[in-house]
Amino acid sequence: MVDDGTLSPARLRQLLMRRADPTRQTRGATPPILGSDGAPVVGSVAALERTTLGETQQWTLLRGHRDTNPVLLVITGGLGGTTIGTFGRTLGELERHFTVVTWDCRGAGKSLRAGYPRRTMTVTQLTSDALELVAGLRTRFHQRKIVLLGHSLGTLVAVRMLQERPEWFRAFVSVAPVVNPASRDRAVWQATIDAATAAGDRWMLWRLRRAGSPPHTSAARILRYRLLALAAARYLGTDLDLGRVRLSAPTGSELTWLDRLRTAIGQLRTFQTIYPRLQHLDLVTQAARLEVPVFLVTGRAPDPVEDLVLRYHDALDAPTKALVRLAADGPRPHLADPRGFTDWMVATVLPLTQSTGGPSPTVATP
Repeated sequence: MVDDGTLSPARLRQLLMRRADPTRQTRGATPPILGSDGAPVVGSVAALERTTLGETQQWTLLRGHRDTNPVLLVITGGLGGTTIGTFGRTLGELERHFTVVTWDCRGAGKSLRAGYPRRTMTVTQLTSDALELVAGLRTRFHQRKIVLLGHSLGTLVAVRMLQERPEWFRAFVSVAPVVNPASRDRAVWQATIDAATAAGDRWMLWRLRRAGSPPHTSAARILRYRLLALAAARYLGTDLDLGRVRLSAPTGSELTWLDRLRTAIGQLRTFQTIYPRLQHLDLVTQAARLEVPVFLVTGRAPDPVEDLVLRYHDALDAPTKALVRLAADGPRPHLADPRGFTDWMVATVLPLTQSTGGPSPTVATP
């Protein structure tokens, strides 16, 4: 066959999904942490690293002003997306108090590669990968316990980690937690239907009703979830962790253009693979007891899934539990209110890394 110079969809996927060749591809880099004199801070950590977890190569970003600070591991919520670089640019002040580790799990962001079996995209495998990462962090930074942060769907993996290795963690911070994916999606679908009805948006109502109520199990489920995500973003301010697939974002020196293309693909490809495997999860019945302090962080205004979070808070048995409301709303309140979240983390979570005590159960508003 004669090559006419056109780039077919199959060829594009091949180019985007191939394994990185360090002799041909820039891996990205993270800038050093600088002091007031403009020189790198002695004892600081600023490393973008590729490591093998669960027999696959995965990427982590480690940043902190002192390598003796407590480790904070972030389990991101967007399936297939990335927070490498984004988290630090928005919440960079946390790096003064913690060694912040953001991780692109298998099938996500910089870690997306061709060749990994899709059957391994399960909560069990992601939990195993994450615990392998934590084991390495504990050894590297000489810390028996670290702090765990799970955002949205990342809460489901984080909770499994806490159940399997509670002795490895000081505290758990769950931001905009997804307690039950199937119930959440049904609640969002109904709230979106109600909002579109009130707005007289007959075109959106027709499309949502034609797609039907979640959960979606057909081969076209990604299209139906994308429709719901776009409608929910318009009327409710949430996006079901799918967000907007854009090649121009996220940005930062840590991500090459190839990484950004992979992120766009990962948001669709990985979601399509793993999301049906989350539909049976329910933290109220499956994780009502955790052996570490737990903080459930939400936005200021009630949303369609708040009842699920309140149910979990009420059912949860933990040494300490608190419902924390930030000043911002939306699916990422910690990024929308970085000052409030950072101040709360430093005032409430950081002391837990320095003693065995903890605050009394309460509902807090930074």
